[in-house]
Amino acid sequence: MRFQLNKVFEHQSVLPNECLAALQLKPGGCYVDATFGRGGHTALILGALDDSATVIAFDQDKEAIRYGQQRFEKESRLSLVHDNFSQMSQYLNQHGVYGAVDGILMDIGVSSPQLDDAERGFSFMRDGPLDMRMDQRKAQSAFDYLSNISEKELHHILEVYGEERYARRIAKGIVQSVKDNRLKNSTLSLVEIIEASGAKRDKHKHAATRTFQAIRIAVNREVEVLEQGLYSGLQSLAIGGRLVVLSFHGLEHRIVKAFIREYRQKDGDIVLKQIGKAQGVSWHERKQNPRSRSAFIRVMERVK
Repeated sequence: MRFQLNKVFEHQSVLPNECLAALQLKPGGCYVDATFGRGGHTALILGALDDSATVIAFDQDKEAIRYGQQRFEKESRLSLVHDNFSQMSQYLNQHGVYGAVDGILMDIGVSSPQLDDAERGFSFMRDGPLDMRMDQRKAQSAFDYLSNISEKELHHILEVYGEERYARRIAKGIVQSVKDNRLKNSTLSLVEIIEASGAKRDKHKHAATRTFQAIRIAVNREVEVLEQGLYSGLQSLAIGGRLVVLSFHGLEHRIVKAFIREYRQKDGDIVLKQIGKAQGVSWHERKQNPRSRSAFIRVMERVK
């Protein structure tokens, strides 16, 4: 089996100028970066604010928090929170800014450092433990998850979360490999099983892309987390505050669009309006940062 030469991507913030413009930053405002990553968006936000501003950044990945503590060691305006963004309303309430946040940025994508670190198990291009946990404090790895799942459930996960057209045959192959003890705690072991199941490359995507995506989403409960995070973010905003969301694949896009449809209704307790249309990345940005190619930015404002 031959793989492309491993390429490590420098982490680049997606749609940086568009995100800043969408937030309509107030110099002394209160802002949340719901997915800190490597702090690219956070740094841009801080750079546009004055000394009286407050920025709170969340990340469930301990490596991201450790990096942020070093990078922003002397930044008194920034608070780093080691937690999932679905829990942001609880933290903001405890610190007296619940319902008073001027803007929230949610970048839902997996960060390049996570993908490029073989030990994290997110990449099908590098061998490493079959892990995929974004929060290393969680007990269940991808290997544990696959070792205990039924073929029917895995078929559903691959079809819905991965939009994988070969979902049935891949699910059958993986479950059988578990029974035969052929699935090892190794990303490349899973890749071999996926390819042996008859999965085909899809345009520019590796045959394992959609399966790895689906398993990662399931292991990290990303659908539930995103739905909770969107609502938590909306609750946390001040009237007139902006919620800016970057999503990266079809399932995420649909969840965000469904959220907008639900909460722009006039009979709810909390109402939002969508600002403009969803916007993708430019040709130039796709060329400079290939991992941004499927990203869309959607902007919402709390009006009630």
